[in-house]
Amino acid sequence: MALVPWTPMQHFAALQGQMNQLFDQVFRGGNGEETGWGVSTWMPPVDLYETPDAFVLTAELPGLTTDEIQIEVHDRTLTLRGERKPEAGMTEAHF
Repeated sequence: MALVPWTPMQHFAALQGQMNQLFDQVFRGGNGEETGWGVSTWMPPVDLYETPDAFVLTAELPGLTTDEIQIEVHDRTLTLRGERKPEAGMTEAHF
């Protein structure tokens, strides 16, 4: 059996990679898109199913009209985008 020298820095490099991945998922949503501090990603409940004629998407998007929602499909990824506006009378102090 051959002796292999122990290199503790190798373990730190692996730990750093795992921590980078964790922070990427938390602060960038895991897709590399910068969201920044204080900005959150809202993920509404969505149901997607297929009929013989089409794909059907239903989502719970209270307070949004169909004109305020963007639907994109790119590289087998479906993206719903929209912006929830604060209720009337709410200011930055309420957040």
